Amino acid sequence: MKGNEVTDITLIESKHNELHDAFLEIFQGRSDFQLENFVVNAHTSPERQYAQCVLELQNKYYSIKQADISRRKINHQIKTETCPFTIEEKQLELEQLDIAMLGALREFDTLYKIYQKFPRYTNEQLQKAESKYWLERLTSQAQQDIESSGSVSVGNAEALRQVGLINSYSERFFESVQNHPGLVKEKQNEMLSLQSESE
Repeated sequence: MKGNEVTDITLIESKHNELHDAFLEIFQGRSDFQLENFVVNAHTSPERQYAQCVLELQNKYYSIKQADISRRKINHQIKTETCPFTIEEKQLELEQLDIAMLGALREFDTLYKIYQKFPRYTNEQLQKAESKYWLERLTSQAQQDIESSGSVSVGNAEALRQVGLINSYSERFFESVQNHPGLVKEKQNEMLSLQSESE
């Protein structure tokens, strides 16, 4: 390669139109499948799924609004700028921003479609569902610990203690859980039963 060829970008510029269309087609930070299965449905309760979906929509809404302000600001700067190099830089910045905005709009559209499938929960309903959600989640994590290592990890044991599933934990606790894998599940069922009776 000759010296002047090192900085010659004519070849890649000639591919711009073709590649730009491809850039637009593929860009979406998280696929529809990811958003539904690994973001919203990562939670087990419909209340938590709903809250996660709304939170994602909120974040996406404000990031799109901010990007739109940036886009209009850049367009204004291009109109008032006199330096051709600065104009070129701003045009490139605008092109990149447009691609990012398209991806964000696609994610927002997917999340909104998921949102429309849910009933509308109040804050009171979401708070009421939290204890059952966490009991089931912590029980599931403890069961996964048992299946993978034969005992409940210290972190998950502490979480079980904090929500009242166990009074304390020790070597004896780990051994008893290992020998009786259904122990934590039984405790969870006892607590859910007590909660139901008090409601």
